[in-house]
Amino acid sequence: MEASGVDLSWYTIQSVVEDLEVARVRLGYERINLLSESYGTRIAQLYADLHPERLKRSAMIGVNAPGRFVWEPEMVDAQIEHYGRLWAKDKTACTRTPDLAATMRHISHNMPRHWLFFPIDAGKVNTMAFVLFFTRNTSAMVFDAYVAAEHGDASGLALMSLAYDLFVPKSFVWGDFFAKGGSVDLDLGRDYATELRAPNSIIGSPISLLIWPSLSKAWTPTKLPPDLSKVHSTDVETLLISGSVDFSTPAEYATNELLPSLKNGTQVILSEMGHVGDLWGIQPKATKRLLTSFYDTGLADDSLYEYSPMNFKVSLGFPMFAKILLGSGLLLVIGLILGIRRMLL
Repeated sequence: MEASGVDLSWYTIQSVVEDLEVARVRLGYERINLLSESYGTRIAQLYADLHPERLKRSAMIGVNAPGRFVWEPEMVDAQIEHYGRLWAKDKTACTRTPDLAATMRHISHNMPRHWLFFPIDAGKVNTMAFVLFFTRNTSAMVFDAYVAAEHGDASGLALMSLAYDLFVPKSFVWGDFFAKGGSVDLDLGRDYATELRAPNSIIGSPISLLIWPSLSKAWTPTKLPPDLSKVHSTDVETLLISGSVDFSTPAEYATNELLPSLKNGTQVILSEMGHVGDLWGIQPKATKRLLTSFYDTGLADDSLYEYSPMNFKVSLGFPMFAKILLGSGLLLVIGLILGIRRMLL
């Protein structure tokens, strides 16, 4: 990219903030409201730091606190263990395994290498698991596959390993996303390769391990001034919306590390919901009421939300889907053989 004349120093969150500010000026708005999600919440936070007089209200969904573009193995473990406690309350789930976290740990550290003639790559499976943990429905599919493997059926893990190649490389514009994330959170004094490997963790932190050692050694993005990477006190009216089982942006980080600096801040934590997709998809009318009430009045009305307990039952999980695909493939091969035979006869 540099050889073609691209200036990589502009791939920072501060540059995105200034793009937004240019748009505000050109559109003629004196003050604006912001709605941000996940990575975008860091843009909103920096916008509030640099242009507080231009903001009226800011609502953040799936809040990423400063320093938290790095997914830490300890927090991943804590979230799996939280799911394990929910699992223990489900009488049907408990018949499959009494300790979900222990099962996840055992399979992760003793991953089968094959199912039939299909290879299983442990790193790819754990990475797919982490990505799928972002929403509660796909989390249930991950648990279903690992528990099935504990009972000798590794078909779901084989399909997850294959799915990695189909989905993960195209899930982000990786360079752009992590150049900007690295611009605020990269710690050049940290040994990411050693710390993130976490051999005693349940599944480790596979996405972090995929990214951060490379950013610190192979290529270093433009770093913003240290002051812009910190939490700052602000008077901007701010709403933080978090799910209690959000693997990407755990609610605890927003509660403990960001909320105390918000003089006019409020946080709503929704029980047993995951990342952004859950907050939009499970009870959309309630989310709309929450946001519109905040933007209209500054008060967040969460009265439409109803408690929705975690459902670990999976109707079509990875193990079953893998067998369906295999059976369909075999039927296709048999059909082709019979067709060719008829032609020859």
